[in-house]
Amino acid sequence: MKRWPTFAACLLLLGTLLTHSGCLRIATAPIRAARAEKAEQAFDRLADRTPEQIAAWLDQRMTTELGLTAEQQPKVSAINLAHARQLRAIAASDDGIRAKTRAMARQNTAHEAALKPVLTPDQYTRFLALKDQLRTALKESAAQK
Repeated sequence: MKRWPTFAACLLLLGTLLTHSGCLRIATAPIRAARAEKAEQAFDRLADRTPEQIAAWLDQRMTTELGLTAEQQPKVSAINLAHARQLRAIAASDDGIRAKTRAMARQNTAHEAALKPVLTPDQYTRFLALKDQLRTALKESAAQK
């Protein structure tokens, strides 16, 4: 009967060790490394494009999907070019993945704010929905790879 307290103490110690954050870091290291590699590849693809290419893609997509007027197009193009230059600079920087991701999020928020007064309320709502669709498609594409 003296073995039971020893066995219980061993189980408690083992449970403590397995739930310790160091153990979790070791167990999830391959997953985190794969995510970091995918993020770095995405930043590299963005850094390989010129701001003009990025802006042209955004312009074409927004004109088609949102039905921009002739008056809106030059304004949106200027906003998109400034946005693309910032995105390219972030992607090409030597910062870590987390810093780049945070900077991209801030830049995307600024881009949305710059577009809001130019777009109609309906266009802006469709723009946000389009961004969500693209984000979902990118996640699905990444999951398949």
